[in-house]
Amino acid sequence: MYRRLIALLLGLALLTGLAGCGKTPEEPTAPIDPGPTVPADGNPNDETCKGSYTVSDDEIIAAKDTVVATMEGANLTNSQLQIYYWLEVAAHRASDSQDQPDYSQPLDIQPCPIDDSVNSWQQYFLRKALNTWHAQQALALMSQQEGVPSYDPEYNPDEAKRAEYMTGMPATEVLYQWSDSYKPNRLHQAYLDAVPETLKALAADSGFGDTDAMAAAIAGAGAKGRDLISYTHTANLAYMYFTEMGYYFEPTREEIEAHISADAETDGKTVDIRHILLIPETAEISADGTVTADEDAWARCETKAKKVADDWRKAVNKTKYSQFTTTSIPESRFSETAKNYSQDPGSAANGGLYVNLQPGQLLPELDAWCFDDVRQHADWEIIRAADGWHIMFFSSATENRYADAENRLLHSLYQDLVHSALEKYPREIDYSAVKLGSAEDNGSFVTLSDLLYPDVAHERFPDMPLYLQQDYPDAPFGNYKVSTHGCGITTLAMVASYLADDELTPAELAARYGYYCGIRGSEIVMFDDTPAELGFHLQNRSHSWPEMKQALCNGQVVVSLQWAGYWTRGGHYIAMIELTDDGNYVVRDSNLLNYKRIQRHAQDNHSQNSIREAGQYYWIYEPKVTSIPTCVRCGGGAEGAPEILFRTDYHCEKCLTAMNRRNIFLNSLAR
Repeated sequence: MYRRLIALLLGLALLTGLAGCGKTPEEPTAPIDPGPTVPADGNPNDETCKGSYTVSDDEIIAAKDTVVATMEGANLTNSQLQIYYWLEVAAHRASDSQDQPDYSQPLDIQPCPIDDSVNSWQQYFLRKALNTWHAQQALALMSQQEGVPSYDPEYNPDEAKRAEYMTGMPATEVLYQWSDSYKPNRLHQAYLDAVPETLKALAADSGFGDTDAMAAAIAGAGAKGRDLISYTHTANLAYMYFTEMGYYFEPTREEIEAHISADAETDGKTVDIRHILLIPETAEISADGTVTADEDAWARCETKAKKVADDWRKAVNKTKYSQFTTTSIPESRFSETAKNYSQDPGSAANGGLYVNLQPGQLLPELDAWCFDDVRQHADWEIIRAADGWHIMFFSSATENRYADAENRLLHSLYQDLVHSALEKYPREIDYSAVKLGSAEDNGSFVTLSDLLYPDVAHERFPDMPLYLQQDYPDAPFGNYKVSTHGCGITTLAMVASYLADDELTPAELAARYGYYCGIRGSEIVMFDDTPAELGFHLQNRSHSWPEMKQALCNGQVVVSLQWAGYWTRGGHYIAMIELTDDGNYVVRDSNLLNYKRIQRHAQDNHSQNSIREAGQYYWIYEPKVTSIPTCVRCGGGAEGAPEILFRTDYHCEKCLTAMNRRNIFLNSLAR
């Protein structure tokens, strides 16, 4: 069409010249600009192969099954390519890039100023589309062929015995390193399974009759709903694997400091704090949290704050083995105190923690204290503010230059992961087979970011993982071994990984808490002392069966010490995670040998008598924190901190990490 338009314009110019034949013009006629043109065909082995890849709708439909790219186990057809291409156009259109084509005009006739190796915006977006397909497919393939390696040097299972005892057991669904392939967790798999329905709902919300109609609007006549479903599924599987591998990127301080740029313009810092909010009794509280009370009420509240602070310091002094721990006892005991006393619903369940606070984000009195240059870890003070009395605890400060270097290092590590996948799984492209159509709206209403799972950042372990103590035959636990004396530390690792939503292996915790190991195994006080250090909280230790049973009904986790009987000839710790509809108990048992000896493991439920008869103690833990109410991303609309406390939006630590990871993923694919 546009070639015909150019020819027509040239023809009109010629007629104009003939009309003046025989007349002498008073001045030379200015040359006529023929308008933009399609670039010449280029290298057959790259995106410049064709000056224009644009064809008619009929040609696109006829070529829908033509394969344009291949790699191990995957083909890219022209039909699928339409989705990849137009979503790259949409992503660039939605970006803050200063360089944008004129989307009302064909992209094959517009030079691309941001990449001098191509001759048009069409060639530029085609390159990005093919790179995105390659990266997504390579990561998805790597997830299945290589899985997630164990990063614990002490992990050394007897694979034959594991297979003999565990094959067919329901608990293998959550058994650490049971499969060689990456397996999305329960929540992520549910998202993958629901992709067709999710896209169907998106189509309806966007005013389309079905997914086929939405795919055609996004990417033209050559695209079908099945192509959009395939794209979304592959992109999310790649993203989930990318996320899982990223959990193990833990650069050291030395590595981060090596990436600090000498000319970095990132002055300033952020701080992490814990606090306990106490509100005067009988106070009037406005909608934003401002407190109005008489001075006597304020004074009584201050007295209470001093008493709470005294209780906290006494708890610090009473902590057993404090001389051996590498964690901050003052902070972990403060966390427990905040959980018990703080009237800030936005942080109490999380031990009063707020992270990555910036200057000016908090109330002025609190902000001045937090950003005083003399502030050191474990500093504390009682401060009156508009919303009540605050017992402030200073956790840490991070220089912006350091945070910037850490982000750049993490970005590099993620890119290395993608590059490794691309190298291991190369592609072949037939550029001569590529055909591109036209999209109704350039795909501007949907981008890849819209199709990725929400990743609210508290879902690494939606189910408690199963660790086996025999998988760590040489890992020391005090003067003994995890394999022989480690049912307690292994059970703690399972509970901690789940409740803190962080991988905390038996060997890692055995190295940290070896002083809790005696000749009979883990000391019982380990389950009292350590939770707050690991990021969760103990509700109480109980002897009451009804109390324990009610906790399970509430969705809480319970650890039990069992004496001789059903579970063991001596003593054994187990974790109970669920009460079934028929009144039985779902258990995480760390002893591999029990999976052959105890028949009920084959159904993953155990009778009340099997637990109650030999049960000695029941440690009941607070429910898992799955969102931070004050966080604008994962809070889910729950009531957070008093509005007046924060003057700008707050994001929790896990959401900050997830947001950064999501941006890196989106930026790493197309290169």
